[in-house]
Formats: sequence, C-alpha cells, structure tokens
Amino acid sequence: RIQIRIKSSDPMEEKTPSICDPPRARDLNLKILTCEILLGITTPSSVPPNVLLETTNRCNWNCRQCPHSIGTGAYYADMSLGTVSKLEPALLFSQFIEFGGLGEPTIGRHFAAISKLAVHSQCETYTLTNGSTLGHLDALGSLKRVGISFDGDNKRTFEALRLGADFDLLVQAIRDFGVRIKLNPNSA
Repeated sequence: RIQIRIKSSDPMEEKTPSICDPPRARDLNLKILTCEILLGITTPSSVPPNVLLETTNRCNWNCRQCPHSIGTGAYYADMSLGTVSKLEPALLFSQFIEFGGLGEPTIGRHFAAISKLAVHSQCETYTLTNGSTLGHLDALGSLKRVGISFDGDNKRTFEALRLGADFDLLVQAIRDFGVRIKLNPNSA
C-alpha cells in the first residue's frame, strides 16, 4: 500500500487528506495511480479515473444497426441500487463517469438515482442517449454533457434506421430540452 502524507505549514504536524473533498480526492487518486503504474504495481489500490456505468442493457427502440434488433434472446437487466451503493465510494475518486453500454441508459430503473450520485461526486458526467426520454427525465439536465445518437438528417432515413422512433417528436424534444442542434459530420 502507498500512503500519502500532506505536509502542513507546521513542520511538526502531518495529516492524511480528507476524502470528503472530491476534487482533492481525484487529484490524489491520479497521483497514486501514476506512481503505481511507474512502480509496475499490477494490483493497484487506486481507483480507475474513468468509469463506464451501464445502468441497463435494455433498449426501447429497435434500430437496424444495433445488436438489440437481432433478437439474440439475451438476458436484459438493470443495474441494482445495491451495486450502485458498492460503487459510490469509488465515484468520489473518478475524473469522468459515462453512462453507456449496449442499452439505452436513461430507461434504467435507477438512472435518476445513479446520475444523482455521479453529479454529487462533482466529476465530469456524460451520457449518450437515443433521446427518447428527453423532456420526461429531469436527471438528464443534471449531467454536464448529453449526447444524442441521431442517424440520418431527414425523417425518411432516420425512421428507416430507427424502427419505432419519430423524427419530428425527437427534433422537437431536443429543441424543448434547450440545446442547439449541432451536427457532427465526422462521427460514425
């Protein structure tokens, strides 16, 4: 184990940093991780700085390009609050938390509670959503960045690729959400 002591202005006093201050905890964790890597430690005691949370592997749309549309008979589930409570202490040390995975993260039963924990950790938060829950989910507004997966720049193409989706409703939901629509022609 690596122990870090912080020197105070009083040379007679040394103190261990409080983990209650998330920015400081993240900074110290990153320094510990760097030391562990440089020392060749194969079982680090630091926490990964980037975390991907898959709140669910379910999806509410049937997009042609997605493995969900194949109908593999896979088992679908949501992340439990018990799992989240086990992760909570580590989230304070994370630099970046992304909600993602194979499913639509915003339809996970506990998405609001999980995103609240992530926001509370004061780190960078992000999700990529199909946009189906825009306007119905306050938790999205608390995240620092929200990406919307959008296939096609017109109704015909979009709805041909995203079966069950409504192009006009989604465009209006994006506008109501209060964001400018910015196309990224370089994304795949």
